[in-house]
Amino acid sequence: MRMCINCQCRLGEADLLDVQSQRMEEERILVGLQGVYFRYYTCPRCSHDHVFLEVVRLRGESNHDFRGRKKALTRVAHETKAAQTTILVVEQDVGQD
Repeated sequence: MRMCINCQCRLGEADLLDVQSQRMEEERILVGLQGVYFRYYTCPRCSHDHVFLEVVRLRGESNHDFRGRKKALTRVAHETKAAQTTILVVEQDVGQD
């Protein structure tokens, strides 16, 4: 379950910004980035934006390499500044909205 880090409101399917998510996914594909998906949400309560970087294990990737890749993405996310937007790195879970 995704939550707004600003006001703790639950973020659901209706809060997904399809156009922005699609643009980010198109750019990801163009640069050949694999094993991560971009999902852009806005909070219905406080309007804070969130970009979730959903990290998925690549075929044949070791646990050590997966954790290292996730750590590197987290470092980049923390270094990226965007007004009114928080970038979060999460592992993709089945059934997550």
